Amino acid sequence: MHSKVDPAILDETRLKALRETRLLDSLNEEQFDRLTDLICKLLKVPVALVSLVDKDRQFFKSQQGLPEPWKSKRETPLSHSFCQHVVSRKKPLIISNAPGDPLVKNNLATTELNVTAYLGMPIKSPNHEIIGSICAINRIPHDWTKEEIDIMMTLAEFTITEIRLRHELRTKEKTEYKLRKANEDLKAFSYMASHDLRAPLSTVIGLIHILKDEQNNGVASDKAQNLIKRILMASKHMSQLISDSSKYINITNEPESISFEHISLKDPLEDAINNLDQVIKENNARISIPEELPLIRGIRSLMAELLQNLMANAIKYCREKPEVVVSTTETNGQISILIKDNGIGISENCNGSIFIPYKRLHSAKEFNGNGLGLAICKKIVQLHSGDISYQSSPGKGSTFIVKLPQPKNPVDNR
Repeated sequence: MHSKVDPAILDETRLKALRETRLLDSLNEEQFDRLTDLICKLLKVPVALVSLVDKDRQFFKSQQGLPEPWKSKRETPLSHSFCQHVVSRKKPLIISNAPGDPLVKNNLATTELNVTAYLGMPIKSPNHEIIGSICAINRIPHDWTKEEIDIMMTLAEFTITEIRLRHELRTKEKTEYKLRKANEDLKAFSYMASHDLRAPLSTVIGLIHILKDEQNNGVASDKAQNLIKRILMASKHMSQLISDSSKYINITNEPESISFEHISLKDPLEDAINNLDQVIKENNARISIPEELPLIRGIRSLMAELLQNLMANAIKYCREKPEVVVSTTETNGQISILIKDNGIGISENCNGSIFIPYKRLHSAKEFNGNGLGLAICKKIVQLHSGDISYQSSPGKGSTFIVKLPQPKNPVDNR
């Protein structure tokens, strides 16, 4: 049978596009039945079809006026199809009197379905492949008017739009499903990292401490003590890495239950300084903050995490007495938070790579860390619809700039 079918009908790209619409062999639907009903009423014809042309048949997504058994079967072989010529010729088919037309006079639709006058318009898939035809059929000869042709062209566009919207909806639903699945996987990993990995690691650290105490009570070699020290350091580093990775994932998938509030920047800043109290004392660091701080719209705990990470870095990456100056400016509907330090600075070759997760600029021998602190900062800022950048020169310190939208009509949160 395929040898008698136009190659355009059998084109694999076209057939794939047809199947991707998911319309073949689907149930009757009101949206398409309205179209065929409208064709019959507007053009005053007894038969109207929305026909999808497969490789060896045409399937009627909707039909009005077909006789049995075709009405119940909702399809015919291509031997009974005028619509196949709309697909193969890739343009409208206008026939006034089928028995006298050389293209279709031998088509069985003429004799068995009493198709005499035919007006068919191409139906296109979302990727513009012609997959079928929307057509009007008369059982007597009829010269189609320009108005009737225009009506069919308009209804064909409606059909194409309906198919495209369905495709876009499925694409959106598929994307949303993948995002939900990815979020579920990330949350599962976060739980695993926070519980399943951390618990045995804590046990290892505890046992090493016991071993260390026992070695101290006895006679331990310098080599054994050194090994214990290295194991403890590695275990603590792994524990911190698990904690920070979990934190990074949780910020990426922030629960919807957490709501943004109007808060004074003073509150998360004080939280951050309190959390760094021991670090500040150990390094004899000086933190300067302004007396007046603006209102922001955000999540207090995350903003405290952001400020804590930036100030902790300012203290850590400093070879002299650390000095950290916090300041703010308000311009053009934005609040800028500046954290300036007198540290070692950042190389010009970094080009923003410091915000990439697990990206480290220094070896573990120089500075401890896992490369997640600034990545977490960036995620927090993005969650607050803001932006983070920095200005720095090696040996001359750095200034990190966090820009947040200025809250509109700030009110209390009672």
